[in-house]
Amino acid sequence: EITEEQWDLLDAADAIVFGSPTYMGTASGAFHVFAEATSKRWATRAWQDKLAAGFTNSGSKSGDKLHTLQFFTVLAAQHG
Repeated sequence: EITEEQWDLLDAADAIVFGSPTYMGTASGAFHVFAEATSKRWATRAWQDKLAAGFTNSGSKSGDKLHTLQFFTVLAAQHG
């Protein structure tokens, strides 16, 4: 759960760095819940023009970590 105060901190930040383990070829379920919860910010363009970055790791050499990074890229692009 993210508090309203924590959302306000993200809204005020110059940059947001997304991070999640890669699990079953994508970001974790908890990160997907977070991503969906950002829709209120998307609707108001609250995160437009922020810098974005992302990182991931998994327990194996494979596991499609690239897909997780692409998921972060698309999420950041959606926010402008």
